[in-house]
Amino acid sequence: MIPAVTIPLDRTEFLNGLAAGSIALAIGVLVSAAPRVLARPALRWGSAGLLFAGAALAGLDRTHGAPGGLVGGAALVAVAAGVAARLPLAFRLAAVVPGAWLVAAHGAIPGRSWVRVLVFATIVAGSALVADLDRRTARRGLGPLLFAVSVGGVYATVPDTEQALVLIGVAAPVALLGWPLRRGTLGPAGSAASVAVLAWTAAVGGVGRPSSIVGAVGCLGLFVVGPVSRRTSGVAAPVVVAAHALLVLVSARVAGLRTTVHAAVTVVLLELVVGVAVWGTARRRP
Repeated sequence: MIPAVTIPLDRTEFLNGLAAGSIALAIGVLVSAAPRVLARPALRWGSAGLLFAGAALAGLDRTHGAPGGLVGGAALVAVAAGVAARLPLAFRLAAVVPGAWLVAAHGAIPGRSWVRVLVFATIVAGSALVADLDRRTARRGLGPLLFAVSVGGVYATVPDTEQALVLIGVAAPVALLGWPLRRGTLGPAGSAASVAVLAWTAAVGGVGRPSSIVGAVGCLGLFVVGPVSRRTSGVAAPVVVAAHALLVLVSARVAGLRTTVHAAVTVVLLELVVGVAVWGTARRRP
């Protein structure tokens, strides 16, 4: 029987995350209300993504002490992704490599070496994929909302939820900057930093059941399927959210609960292949 998922709203981790996320939401609303400030290129990198990552790091540091490798690596990938945002894909991927390595190698990630390799690969590839889908859905403000669903999937997957609970608290208010407020996007820099925090949380929280790390990474869901199929921009918003939620559900509660890493990888890969095939035929909005 699959265990139920509950969110303990009275836990210190959640409350610290919620406080940090609420402050981030307030900052995002204030910044978005100042057109002259928004005109500055630095803030075009995505206020919601940067605010999520910053608030998550603050919440993690307050509850568990965020490793220097995570903080420095997240900052480095954010700067690199923002600077390289207009460059070809190969340059954007190469730009985040140093920061991704810093998180993977010096982020105090426990477990076997393949876990650190997976974290590194997730940050490098995920930074571009998340930014791509966020850009395609920017006018509808779906990026922050979809990422919050991915965060929920990570929480529902990993056996040790202390860090993921912080991210849940942060993501809930920050997602509002995307939908329904439409005041911010994840952006290239914010996408990279957010993926770095999510991948690290998946690795640390999943150490007790390695297959859950694979399932948690698979919770990027439509962030992988959408850019590959190139169809998301023409699909109705409720369909986009529902499709992403379904992909996250399969990764979290099917792949992430397998007894072996091999089985989890098989489920995630099969899910993504089917997702790309089905999403490629998705009906466009009139």
